[in-house]
Amino acid sequence: MAWRLSILIGAGLVGSVVVVAALLPYLPGRFDPAAWPVSFAAQALGILGIGLVPFGLAWLVLDLMARRRSRGVIRTAQRVAELVALSALLVVLVIASLAAAAWSLVVGLGLLVGTTLLVLVLATALRRHGPADRWPVPLAVMCLPVAVLAAQQALVAPAVDRARLDAMDAATPLIAAIDASHARTGRYPEGLAALHPDHVPGLMGVDRYVYSARDGAYDLSFELPIFHPIGTRQVVVHHPADTPRAFSHVIWRLQGLAAQGWYASSDAGRPGWRTFWFD
Repeated sequence: MAWRLSILIGAGLVGSVVVVAALLPYLPGRFDPAAWPVSFAAQALGILGIGLVPFGLAWLVLDLMARRRSRGVIRTAQRVAELVALSALLVVLVIASLAAAAWSLVVGLGLLVGTTLLVLVLATALRRHGPADRWPVPLAVMCLPVAVLAAQQALVAPAVDRARLDAMDAATPLIAAIDASHARTGRYPEGLAALHPDHVPGLMGVDRYVYSARDGAYDLSFELPIFHPIGTRQVVVHHPADTPRAFSHVIWRLQGLAAQGWYASSDAGRPGWRTFWFD
């Protein structure tokens, strides 16, 4: 009884951690370079985990049947279903870890080692318990991915929108300082590169604002990381005359090309700010 309860509680904790991990880049706090790789892996896991549902269902049904017939075809099928489900779980965790490695090799390798050990420990523990005690594991494999994906779908998009607004609002003192410099000197600063930025977005997934002077004005931007299957990236830009620009390649700016690289843009929700989408 205690083991079954610990499995259910553990599954709930794991699901909660995965959901919170997906929200990390959009939470207020000091910038953490691991926030986005961890979030990317968590959101990838939320989508890939749906593939585990049929394996968990087959495992659960055969487990319940094996409780009545401990030998024969049903028992063999139950063992096969258990092995296949655990293998599928390992594959999903490995893919999610490799997705994180695309952004941070250290984070990706850490998740790979940790999740592999988790599956091995789970497989070892299953060998110590009969079908009457194992049913919470396939139940978790079947239900947890659905719950995690539903929670992520409900929470991540609003968190992204809130974080975008928070980062724009946090730039207000910086914009005021830039305008004060312009009023004092008659021109905007050529650049703001310095050891200490002084003004930061205040989000765990956004490290800094990027300032670029142009045409007697300037662009002030930040990139807000988002999870997208084709690798779309979101850049939010402010321009005092409400004519912001965003470039995907430095060489285009050096060559004076008109191309910028974004495929769509929209109002960012604050005056003078606009969101650009790059693929």
